[in-house]
Amino acid sequence: MNRRNFLVGGVTLASLGSRSARAQAWPARNITLVVPFPPGGTNDIFARAIADKLGAALGVAVIIDNRGGAGGTIGSTAVARAAPDGYTLMTGHIGTLGVNPSLYPHLPYDTLTSFDYVAALGLVPNLLVVHPALPVKSVKELTEIGARTIILLLFFTISTQYLLPSFIFPSC
Repeated sequence: MNRRNFLVGGVTLASLGSRSARAQAWPARNITLVVPFPPGGTNDIFARAIADKLGAALGVAVIIDNRGGAGGTIGSTAVARAAPDGYTLMTGHIGTLGVNPSLYPHLPYDTLTSFDYVAALGLVPNLLVVHPALPVKSVKELTEIGARTIILLLFFTISTQYLLPSFIFPSC
């Protein structure tokens, strides 16, 4: 089997574990929960919020393994290459599973075949904001003013998932 389990947020215990691990007594050892980002970010906070409770429910330790770098690609690659035994999970999000495949055409994994979805942990909104002095109230108005005038549009990003506006608004 070439699919791996990953964790996008919370855990549905009944569906946790890979198909090959279900026939065995699972879990028989500690579980590694890979967060493909450095400590302190949203994925890390979500993972730490559930790790202790998940471990207590399963009777084993759930160990957080932060593997940041390359917009989540380093950690995602490690999980995709891990044994498909249900002992390596991952927090994922739109950046690692949706945006990265469109930004990087030669990822060492396929987000559609390398992972199995387990459950959603939460939703984190993305916002588009402008300075209050800019006379726009919608994305349409922002693009119109940008098309009519020479205006410098800047955006702040903390991860590759937030680079998407540069493709939507290539003049930024």
